[in-house]
Amino acid sequence: MDWSQIWPVLVAAVGGSGLFTVGIQEFGKWRSGQAEEERQENLSLAKRTELAEAWREYESTYRRIISEYCSKLRRKLFELGATDEQVGEWPTPPDKPQLTKD
Repeated sequence: MDWSQIWPVLVAAVGGSGLFTVGIQEFGKWRSGQAEEERQENLSLAKRTELAEAWREYESTYRRIISEYCSKLRRKLFELGATDEQVGEWPTPPDKPQLTKD
């Protein structure tokens, strides 16, 4: 055998042993039920993410509705003769949070 042909054999053996090791680990997880637990946990995380996105959409819609309603009430107060001092200033939103690099 020529020495130039030994490298492909070594690479195949090392790569194959890595796949074999991962295969044995995954088979062990499947037999013990740990794979199913991980799958259920991933589904739970996906559901929580969907719920958080839906909640954020709900809050932004609700804030918009409340803001429009307050604007209408404020306009009605001014139409009825209220002054700026009686109504008060329009509230300003808080500063946006800044991400800091740790």
